[in-house]
Amino acid sequence: MRRIRRLFAFFLILCLTLTACAPKQPQAGASFEQMKYTRPDVDAIHTTLDEALEAADAGDEQVLELYQQLMDQLLQFDDNYALATIRNYLDLDDTYYEDEVAWLDEQYTILDNRMLELTGRILDSSCGPAAREAWGEDFIARYESNAQLNAPEIEALTVQEQQLVNQYNKLAIQEDGREQLYEDYIEGDITLKQYMEGYTEISQQRNQELGDIYMQLVQLRVQIAQTLGFSRYTDYAYQCFFRDFTPEEAAQFAQSVQEHLVPLYQELEAEYTLRIMSIEERLEASWEDGVPTLRSTLPNGYPEKMLEALDFMEERKLYDFGGGDSKMVSAFTSYISGQNAPYLFVNTSVYQDPTTIFHEFGHYYNFYLSQPALWNDGNNLDIAEVHSQGLEVLMHEAYYQLYGKDADMMPLASLKDLLYAVLSGCSEDKFQQWVYENPDATLDELNAVHAELDTQFGMDEMYYEWVEIPHHFESPFYYISYATSAISALEIWETAQQDRDHALEIYDQITQFTNNAQYREPLEQCGLSDPFDSNCVEEIAEVLADYADIDLEQLQAA
Repeated sequence: MRRIRRLFAFFLILCLTLTACAPKQPQAGASFEQMKYTRPDVDAIHTTLDEALEAADAGDEQVLELYQQLMDQLLQFDDNYALATIRNYLDLDDTYYEDEVAWLDEQYTILDNRMLELTGRILDSSCGPAAREAWGEDFIARYESNAQLNAPEIEALTVQEQQLVNQYNKLAIQEDGREQLYEDYIEGDITLKQYMEGYTEISQQRNQELGDIYMQLVQLRVQIAQTLGFSRYTDYAYQCFFRDFTPEEAAQFAQSVQEHLVPLYQELEAEYTLRIMSIEERLEASWEDGVPTLRSTLPNGYPEKMLEALDFMEERKLYDFGGGDSKMVSAFTSYISGQNAPYLFVNTSVYQDPTTIFHEFGHYYNFYLSQPALWNDGNNLDIAEVHSQGLEVLMHEAYYQLYGKDADMMPLASLKDLLYAVLSGCSEDKFQQWVYENPDATLDELNAVHAELDTQFGMDEMYYEWVEIPHHFESPFYYISYATSAISALEIWETAQQDRDHALEIYDQITQFTNNAQYREPLEQCGLSDPFDSNCVEEIAEVLADYADIDLEQLQAA
């Protein structure tokens, strides 16, 4: 449960009602460097829990005041957790913060279990009616769902799980020689055959090392789900992600994607890849252009508060751009909730394109609008990635500023990348569903299944390299959110082709959904299609084909 909450804290926080609410705006305050991590006083929280449990058993309505006190204490706990994790990711060699994050994970799992116990005891006591009136039925429904996702019996298992994830993160950032091998090939020191042989040998070794960790994680996670009473880990993970669609609906969506978008993507690859690559080789735009481009573009019809959020980020230095051997190989946005302070991180050694900053700033803006996230708040990645990918497509208007004479081709490159997000999102979800249905599979079997799915979804095979995808290790079943949200982002792009102002209105509406929003109802409220209950995938394929001057009917006939 803590692992899932950790993930939420680092990509999105969602608002207290399903409809847009008046956001609590971040106030002027400390910069990130002035925010000091302090190990939470866990003993004090347990003391409050003990007092609250006694009050609940005695029918003392003071229990509601104690409950609110616990909410405040846990919010402070989460702030320190966010600070420790950010500082850990800034320097993975700093064992102090690595150890603190591991300790916080362990403590939160215990605290979460005690909060679930307390909540149930209050609802079953004579204070139950007063609690229901104070908390509301939505809060209680979230409690009932979350109560299925944690128990004291899994506490030791989640500690082992986090230890394996930490082991993966350390191994993943180690220099493996492939970059040097490529430089040797470019310099002419080795032949193409030598490069390919060396690359394969290194990839195979990495696959063995990281794959061993993965198979241990799969076994642990299956055990966690079974201990909690789930017949499938997949169902447990989908519920943890607060999803309003099922794994079966995701599989049906993937089938539609395979039918309508895979042939189009393959044609785009054949027709445009070399042209795009030749342009990208001479591009001078870099990550350093990201923030200045946002600053010059946001006044052009975007929500006024977006520029306010950018000012806030820069004034309080709530970001980190830069590389380094010890930094987390990632780009993410976090939220230090009690400080009302979003934080944006991009390892620019890896993510060098300014569009990564556009993507993460979509998350940042949504965080900026969010309320502080309290214990028991739910989150939905599918809607959150619309915030980021939607901004990416709307920022196409800035490409002339970024790319000059090459700007005409770059929107198509962006759309092709977004289409790849749909295909890979579906492929990785199908892979993970297969893995957790076959937890005893060998690493060779996992490699073969992954490569086969890559082929089915029109992508290059990653026979060994799939272990480099951190989501499989840190957050299994995250990846489908890239696919669902990309479809919605493409629909925003489609709208912008006809009526840009309306597309900006839709984006303004969708970013207002924060704590406890889900995916499908916000889409309906904003006038977007439900990808599980419409032909939007087919329609998007038609619009993209027309944009790229591809005869879709001839393609489908072939």
